[in-house]
Order: sequence, then structure tokens, then C-alpha cells
Amino acid sequence: MGKRLPTAMLCLLLLLVLNGAVSAAAPGDSGFYRIGSAPGVTVAPLTPGGEPTAAELYDADGDGWEEIFYPGSAALEVTLDDTTAGASYLLLIRAAEDGTVFYADQKQGGGPLTFLARFLLPEEQTEMELCISSGAAGFSPLHIPLAYTPSAVGSGSWEEPGPPLPPPEEPEEPEPPLPPPEGPEEPEPTVPPVDPPEPGRPWLSCPRDEACPLNAYSDLDPGAWYHDGIHYALEKEIMNGYDGGLFSPRSAASRAMLVTILWRMEDRPTAEAPMTFADVDAEAWYAEAVRWAASQAIVSGYDETIFAPSDPVTREQFAVILYRYARMKGEYTGDASSPLPGFADAGEISGWAYEAVCWMTAKGILQGTGDDLLSPKGTATRAQIATMLMRWNSME
Repeated sequence: MGKRLPTAMLCLLLLLVLNGAVSAAAPGDSGFYRIGSAPGVTVAPLTPGGEPTAAELYDADGDGWEEIFYPGSAALEVTLDDTTAGASYLLLIRAAEDGTVFYADQKQGGGPLTFLARFLLPEEQTEMELCISSGAAGFSPLHIPLAYTPSAVGSGSWEEPGPPLPPPEEPEEPEPPLPPPEGPEEPEPTVPPVDPPEPGRPWLSCPRDEACPLNAYSDLDPGAWYHDGIHYALEKEIMNGYDGGLFSPRSAASRAMLVTILWRMEDRPTAEAPMTFADVDAEAWYAEAVRWAASQAIVSGYDETIFAPSDPVTREQFAVILYRYARMKGEYTGDASSPLPGFADAGEISGWAYEAVCWMTAKGILQGTGDDLLSPKGTATRAQIATMLMRWNSME
């Protein structure tokens, strides 16, 4: 017999069939599949543009059995129907096998609560676990299984499976993971630096031993490409981790998160300007940072009343925000609208961001993501933000 689906998923599948929303997916699609369920929680796969993804029937993992599959999905919208005001809720998405954390976020409860989980997707088929925990009275931790595949490999229609295929040959040694996009094109060395320590820059002279501050977080590796950036962010106390000893370097950085980091870099100034954004709660942890950044013309909303604090920051948006911050501090003068030779996707840079991106690349703050690509509309992760801010701090 094939895999048995949970009752809730069978009901979902029946509804999809009755509404004509299930069809055969095309080979080569990537996305989430085999998403479990839990009472009071809705998990909705989204496209890169944030649109809902239609469910389809497909043999996503090539084992001869069809599953509910969401082709083209690249993010998850997770909604808790009801939460307790004042209680903290932590969402984790991690690998089921080794516990690698792909995403972490923490929010305060009060009515329905929605997380938008955008993170660097795994490069191979991965079984995951979506976990929600809280200190709210009576709340039991939730564990929802889900899986992701970068390339669906099975058939769009079910057939009686033949003899089982032999298991794939395992390499004698696992391939090392590729660094996230903002990592240097050449891997960072994992050996301690031999240069003498630089005064005032311990992140560059760190021996990456037991005393390294990255060791305080279970999902950070002091030998990874992001060491210098995250060490800098922790040393300067401009970025924090989450409950449970997690930093979540692969999670997308939000607009609220970025302005809060810049606000901390300025020693948390108080702004007298009124809050004009209707979607920024005056009691939110980022409220004063948004008020300050808007008063300094470092950020602007989508209009006069919408800031969208939870929206992920793209690489070109980060360039514009940091460019404005540098100008506010008087640390940038001159024209920075020179062409961008060598990047095949330079034409994708938005007109309003072109000058800032030119400045960021000329200063070496924003670097390519490989294959001659700049990925201006790609999402910036927490590790990338820390690394780019460290590069900016190191400018002569």
C-alpha cells in the first residue's frame, strides 16, 4: 500500500478535487509538499511574489505515489487563528533529520497571528518540521511535518509501481553546502587568520574558537562564510538572536528588522516626529526605529500610511536604505551612477535604486551572487545583512 495521508489532508484533497483545483504538475517544478496540519493553524504555500500556490497532485519525491504538491512555492504563510495578548510565539522551520534551522521568527500574540516565512530554500529534497512554541497558558507546542523539493522528479499520473529501485549511492563524504548568495564567490577560509589583530575589529581577528560569540547560537558555524559579518553584528549589539539559542542566518530580513539595526547603530535616538504609518503599532518593538528612520528620510512607506514592517527586504531596497543612511551621516559625497559592467542582470535594477546599487557595488558592499548575477530583487537574509553592514563599517 502507499503512503497514508492524515485525515485533515484527505479532507483538503477531497475539497480540491471537488472544486477542480487539482491537476497534474509539470516535471521539473520545485516547491513544498506533504504539508501536515494542526488545530488552529493554517499553512499556505506562496509563490516568490507572495501569491497563493494552487495545490496539485504529483509524485514529488519519485517514489511512485502522488501527493498534494504546491509547484512554484517558495515561501510559507503560517497563521495561528487565535493567540494570547502579551504572550510570545516562536516559529521554527528546521530539517527533520539534523535540526538545521532554515527559518526562525518570534512575535507577540493578540488575536490571529501571521508569520511570513521566507528563507534560503534547500538545494536538495528535504524533510522539514514546522514548530510553534509559546509560554502562553495552556498552549502546547505544535509540530507540523512538511517537505521541500528543488525539482519534482516523479510522474504526473499514478501507475502501479514496478520493482523497487536500489537506493541511491551515498557519497563517501557528504558534499559541503554551498554558501548563501551573499557569501563571497570564493569560500571563506575555515582556518584562523594569520594577520595580526586589527585594533577595534575583533571580528576580523577572531580565531573562531570556543570563545567566538557565534558559539552562543546552535544554528551558527564560526567557520562559515558569514562569520565576520555576524560576529560584527553581535559585537556591536545591533542584532539579536531568538529564544532557544537561535540566530536564523538564512531567514529573510524584514523592513522592520533593518531599520531597527540602523537605529541601534545610532545608539537608539528618540525622534519627535509623529508616526504616520497606520500599520506600525506604537507599542511594537520596532516602532521607535521606524519613527526615527522615517524622520531622517532613510525609509519611506509604500504610501503615506503603509510601511509594511514584515515585508522582506530585497537587495536593491537594502542598497537604497543604506545609501540614504550614509548620506545622513555625511559619509558619502559625489556621484555614484557609473555603469555596472560584468553583471548580466544589471538591467533588472529598478530605476529608483540604480544610483544606490552602483554605490554599493563600487564600495564592495554589495557583491555578486555567482554566475555574473547581482540578484537585485533577491531577498536579503539576516546573514547577508550582517555581512554587508560589516563591509560598510570597514570602508576606508
